[in-house]
Amino acid sequence: MKYFQAAKDKVSILIVPISFISEHIETLVELDIEYKELANKHVVPGYFRIPALGINTEFIQALTKLCLEPNN
Repeated sequence: MKYFQAAKDKVSILIVPISFISEHIETLVELDIEYKELANKHVVPGYFRIPALGINTEFIQALTKLCLEPNN
């Protein structure tokens, strides 16, 4: 597991869940609780997760543009 290597190298872990558009139970339980506990157990100096895009204005505008453009 990467936790072992991060702990060995004494570096933090940054999780970027690129397939998640909104926060949901998998994000909150697995990434925010279970994986963070594993990182702490292996003494990783830091464990962080980037929030999902959700209702970010630029993201919604990009989706709108893609949906409205012909030939997509």
